[in-house]
Amino acid sequence: MDRAMFSTFREQALIGNKAKGGQAGWKAPAFIVVAKIVQPLCHQTLTKDHVHNRLKTMRRMMKNVQEILQVSGFGWSNEKKIVRPH
Repeated sequence: MDRAMFSTFREQALIGNKAKGGQAGWKAPAFIVVAKIVQPLCHQTLTKDHVHNRLKTMRRMMKNVQEILQVSGFGWSNEKKIVRPH
């Protein structure tokens, strides 16, 4: 689900549905399109609010991963795509 979501967000950015000019975030149509694309993959009804909340969760998770990677003794495994102790 997350891969499809990020892939669709990337496509939406290319067609101009990402805010520009000092504004942060995504335009509402991007969330609607992502919900329509991802919904069949997760077999649940999704709204733009669900997508927005998932994006916020993923941002928090990414921030946590970045903090862990800055700690001595941890690194990123490209093979397994996870944080691993050295």
